Amino acid sequence: AQDVEERGERNWLANNNYFSPTGVRNIRVNVADNTFVELSSLVLVGILHNDDVTNVLTPLTPGIHGAISRFTAYVSGTKVEDIIHYGRTTEQVLRMMPEGVRRNMASQSGFSIASGTTAGNDWVINSISASAPGHSLRFTHKPILSGFCNCGKYLPCQFLGAGGLVLEFELGGAADWVSTAADTSQNWHISDVRVQASVINVNSQLNEAYSAHVLSGKSLLI
Repeated sequence: AQDVEERGERNWLANNNYFSPTGVRNIRVNVADNTFVELSSLVLVGILHNDDVTNVLTPLTPGIHGAISRFTAYVSGTKVEDIIHYGRTTEQVLRMMPEGVRRNMASQSGFSIASGTTAGNDWVINSISASAPGHSLRFTHKPILSGFCNCGKYLPCQFLGAGGLVLEFELGGAADWVSTAADTSQNWHISDVRVQASVINVNSQLNEAYSAHVLSGKSLLI
């Protein structure tokens, strides 16, 4: 702690501002900075829009994870994590958590539960309206399934080279995670997507020690 000079928050924008199952499906965020990023604080944020002007959009999962089919992380151009069936597996992990924890996580993610029991498979998620101003929902998603993002380490981004840290979230099909009942919408898109995290700046002595380590040809064990 004596080497830390400043703590703060950073956010990094995605490669596009409009993502949908029928358009740009791959959300790619390059986490590049001259600070140390606290990996366990990483969250994906954005806005989910209902594009149907008549019918409500009813998610089947209490979080945006249901819309994500694959998660991939790269460090300096090297793939360090690749999780397929991301949404289904995340939901399975959530089902094994206590009900109170799941409800709190759902609220924190921006989704609210209308009804449901401890079983979890009967939860009814509040719908997103078909008309303004309620046609969108601002969400937050913490990748709890990622071992890399939950390793409890600080990532020295300034020493990762041009590749840096890249996180990719691939969207699944339009109807994979929303209700397909009559009078419901399967048309949606995501905008204003970014990754946010806590960061620290360290003093010049520690930075110089890291620089000397890297310049000597040694590796950084992360």
